[in-house]
Amino acid sequence: MTINAAPEGDAADRRRLILDVVLLVLLALATRVLWLGHDPHVDEFRHVFAARSLLSDGTLAINGGMPYTRGLLYTYLVAGSFAGFGESLIAARLPALLAGVGLVVAVFLCVRAIGGRLAGWTAGLLVCFDPTMLRLSQFGRFYSLQGLLFWVGSWQIYRMVASEVPARRTLWRIGGALAALGLAFSLQITTAAGLAGLALWVVLAAGPGVVGRIAAHPRRGWIAAGLLAAVLGLAWVAVQAGLPERVIARYLYADLWAMEHRWNFRFYHWGLLLDYPTLWTLFPFALLVVAKWRPAAAGWAAGVFGTAFLLHSFAAWKEFRYFSYAMPFFFAVSGLAVARVVPWLHTTLRDLLTTLAGARVPRPVLSAATVALLVGGGLFTIAGNGAASSTARSLLRSADREGTTAAGRWGDAAPVLAPYADSAAVVVSSVDLNALYYLGRYDVGLHRSDLGDNPEFWISPGLRRPIISEAASLQRLMECYPSGLVVVENSNWRQPWGVPPATADYLEAHAEALELPPEWRLLAFRWGHEVGAPCAIEGIPAHAVPVGASGGT
Repeated sequence: MTINAAPEGDAADRRRLILDVVLLVLLALATRVLWLGHDPHVDEFRHVFAARSLLSDGTLAINGGMPYTRGLLYTYLVAGSFAGFGESLIAARLPALLAGVGLVVAVFLCVRAIGGRLAGWTAGLLVCFDPTMLRLSQFGRFYSLQGLLFWVGSWQIYRMVASEVPARRTLWRIGGALAALGLAFSLQITTAAGLAGLALWVVLAAGPGVVGRIAAHPRRGWIAAGLLAAVLGLAWVAVQAGLPERVIARYLYADLWAMEHRWNFRFYHWGLLLDYPTLWTLFPFALLVVAKWRPAAAGWAAGVFGTAFLLHSFAAWKEFRYFSYAMPFFFAVSGLAVARVVPWLHTTLRDLLTTLAGARVPRPVLSAATVALLVGGGLFTIAGNGAASSTARSLLRSADREGTTAAGRWGDAAPVLAPYADSAAVVVSSVDLNALYYLGRYDVGLHRSDLGDNPEFWISPGLRRPIISEAASLQRLMECYPSGLVVVENSNWRQPWGVPPATADYLEAHAEALELPPEWRLLAFRWGHEVGAPCAIEGIPAHAVPVGASGGT
C-alpha cells in the first residue's frame, strides 16, 4: 500500500504541515507546562536520587543502598537535565514532558501520512488531551518516553511491512526500530505485551508472502528444517533457563496495594468506558471502516492495541499508566475512522438541510449551517466523554488532581516537620524517598506492601533501612528509642497494604498527633519518653540523640 495518502510535494502543503506541527507543539507544551510543579509522587524520587548520585560520584545508589537501575535511560536524561538546569522536580520532569510532546507530534505525523490531515489532527489531539497522557507528561518517570519509543519503533516496522521500502534503507530501518523497541522494553517490561501484538501482526501480514517465497525456493526443505530447528532451539534454551516460569510468576504477581484489581479482568474495559464511551463502544465499527479503507493500518493498530489490551487485562498488576503506551494505537484507529466518517456526515447534513430548506435559503447559509451542526454535534459528543471532564479538571486546578498529585503535600509540610525530624532519635515514614528528600532523614519504613513477604524489621536493599508494619514492631521501636517522628500519607493510613488499622490504633494511643492542615494529606505523630535498657535495631543509623538516653522532642 502507499503510505503517503496525500503527497506533500508542493510548497503550500509543506508550509501547512510545518504550521500544523508548530501549533501542535505549542498546544502540547501549554497543556503540559501548566501545573508542572505539582506535588511529587514517591516514584519520581527514584530517578532524582539516582541522577544526583550519578552526577556526584558516578553511581546510581540511593542513600548508600543498591544502585537504582530500572529505567536507566530516563535516569541519565534526568541527570542531564540537572546538569543543565540545576536539580529540581521540574527539571526531573522535563524529559517526560518533552517525550509527551514528541509523542503527540509523532502520532499526528504518522496517522496523517496514512489517512490525511483530519485523521492526523484527530489522533494527535486525542493524545494531547488524554488525561493519562497529560499526567504522565508531567510525571518524572519513564512512561511517556516509553510510549514515544514504542510508537516510533512500531511505526518503522509498519513502514517496512506495509510499503515498499528501498533495500538500502531496510537495514537502517530495522536497526532503528529494534533500538527504539529495545529501549522501550528496558524502560518498562510491560512493553512485552505490545511487542507480542506487533509480532503477531507482522506474522499475519508478512507471513504468507514469506511462506510463498520459501515454498518456491529450490531448497525449501532445508530452509524449513533450519527454521524449525531454530525455533525448537530457542524454546529449549528458554525452558532450560526457567524463562516460562519467571514470566508466568511475573505476570501473576502484584504488590499488596494493587491486589484490589488483581482478578478484575474488566479493569481496562471499564476505564475506557468511563473515559471514552463513544470511541470505545463504537471501536468495532470504527475498525471495520478503517479496515476497508486502510487494511494494513487497521491490522497494525488493532493488532498492537488489541493484544496489549487482552494481555494487560488478564495480568495481575493493573494501572492505566502501565497500559498507556498502547493507547496511541487506539487513538490512531479513532482518528482514521473520523477522517472517513466526517466527510460522509457533512454531505448527509448538507443534503438534509437542502431538502428541508429548498431554494429559499442561500447556499452560503446552508454551508454555514451544515458546518455549525457538524461542529456542535462533535462538541456535544466530546463533552459526553469522561476524558474531557477529567482533562478539564487537571488543566483548571493543580490541587486534588488524580494520579501524581494524590500524594501528600510534603513541600508545604517540610518546614513544619523539619525541626521535629532534626531532634528525633528516629524518623519513621510510610513514604521513604519523600521523607529522605524533604526531611533529610529516613530511618524506618512503615508500610506493609514495602515489607512484602519478608519478616518485620527486614532491611530493604534499596535504602538499607528496616521496614515494619505491625503494632508490636512499632512498640519495640518506641521502647528502644527515646524520641521519634512518624509521617504517614493519608492514602496509606488504615490500609491493610499500608499502615494497617491495628498499627494505626497503637500509634494514635501512644504518640502525640501533630496538627497539620487537611489539604496537606499527611498525618504526623511524635513521641518522647524515658527508655529502659539501651537497645539498637539493625539498619537504623546512630544519630544525635543517643540510644538509651532520656529526652524528648
